[in-house]
Amino acid sequence: MRVRYTDEALRDLDEILSYIAIHYPAVFISFEKRLRSAVRRIAAWPDSAQQLAERPGVRVVPLKRRHL
Repeated sequence: MRVRYTDEALRDLDEILSYIAIHYPAVFISFEKRLRSAVRRIAAWPDSAQQLAERPGVRVVPLKRRHL
């Protein structure tokens, strides 16, 4: 499956990544890796991601903070 982003989602993602890079530089790399992993998961196994009832065709994978 091909993962597609809306323009709004791309803007949000840019803002989120910029914010984390500035305010939490120590976790930026691990966050970005988890994000990329979630996108690969949706692309490879779309049914493993929750589908939003209010937005058909949209699937989500929550990114949870990992505890050390």
